[in-house]
Amino acid sequence: MIEETICDLCGQSTFTTIYKGNIQTDDDGLTYFSSSREKAGHWPIVKCNHCGLHRSNPRDNQETLRAIYEQLEDEIYDEEDENRAYIALKRIKQINRLQKVGRLLDIGCSSGIFAHQAALTGWGVTGIDPSLWAITQAKNRYPEGNYVVSSIEDANFPPDVFTLITLWDVLEHVSSPTETLQKINPWLANGGFVVLNVPDINSLIARVMKDKWIMLLREHLWYFSPKTMTQLLQKTGFEVISIKSNKVRFSLKNIFTRISQYPSLKFLRPLSRLPGMQKISINFSIGEMQIYARKSSQ
Repeated sequence: MIEETICDLCGQSTFTTIYKGNIQTDDDGLTYFSSSREKAGHWPIVKCNHCGLHRSNPRDNQETLRAIYEQLEDEIYDEEDENRAYIALKRIKQINRLQKVGRLLDIGCSSGIFAHQAALTGWGVTGIDPSLWAITQAKNRYPEGNYVVSSIEDANFPPDVFTLITLWDVLEHVSSPTETLQKINPWLANGGFVVLNVPDINSLIARVMKDKWIMLLREHLWYFSPKTMTQLLQKTGFEVISIKSNKVRFSLKNIFTRISQYPSLKFLRPLSRLPGMQKISINFSIGEMQIYARKSSQ
């Protein structure tokens, strides 16, 4: 089922359509989700006339999204373990320069690679993810962490229990970023940090590629800019420390596989099967930003 939405940042309903949708509404929604998606496409992308936050509208409703995420298995994403470990190690080194080790909650932990790297540097780690497949992978590979099958909506933790909460590529997927950040705020001790990675619709590549931007996806419900991300964090009790662009790292096999998920580029799929494509990796920008924010003093 699909639903119409209002702006999560300011609550207004008026908007301007920026890009038309390009998905087949009679398709099973699961075919459009995760790196292992069969097809790539997106709902119409609109911009709030009041505050400028971009969103998918209409979109899949919460019941549909919950069912999809509980079923997700992402073998293509899982093939990138070496590159994901490279990025995870880079991220935890950056964090350790900002914050002393303590208790960490990794929301949307997937198969546990970031949580594992954090644990290796001394963090006490809890990871949650709605996918049973992902949590099973995490428990089998990295038993030093505590992993729980749970959505953010169903999760409950005592107040002031974590010194760091991470949401890597998560906030753009949730029904309400405001409610998500308001929920996790009490779980952080005073002065604790939240670190996020989200699409930046104001990035150079997003502005150049327009409706061909690779981050326009059915699973992405929100598209932030530094301005709207700052406003959202301030609204929910956080002080922004830094916002910066970042690069991803993928193998050529993964890149050609994901490009060929677009119907007009299916002919490129054979390139992903050429010998050695999994062994060649590159760093590049796809228009994301990383945000470091501190819980505001009470």
